[in-house]
Amino acid sequence: MMNNKRKYTRKNKNEVVSEQTTKRLPAYKRQPDLYYSHVWLDREIYAQILTFIGWERPKKYSVKMAVRILLELGLKHYIIKQVNLAAKEKRRGRAEDSEPTEPTGFIKDMRKRTNKMGLPPIA
Repeated sequence: MMNNKRKYTRKNKNEVVSEQTTKRLPAYKRQPDLYYSHVWLDREIYAQILTFIGWERPKKYSVKMAVRILLELGLKHYIIKQVNLAAKEKRRGRAEDSEPTEPTGFIKDMRKRTNKMGLPPIA
């Protein structure tokens, strides 16, 4: 496998000059903010992503953009669900005058981050 392609040009009839063209930069160097890891999808999830692209046909999403959008939506849903569960546990503990349950790792991490940023606690 050759790294560089050679291109030959002729200046005169007897003179052959060779020029080397460099390879294209890899994706992680061309788009450093968009390329951190490679993710493999199984056929079922890939088919669902293609279905999503079909539903949003006028927007002409690429597979990469559709996966990004769906991941963002899924993470938002997860965060909202975790915060609501923590708030529900806190209310239940107050109503029963009992010890609150041990917070999940997500809630502990979010409390650290909100304290560091000076924001009010989330749950």
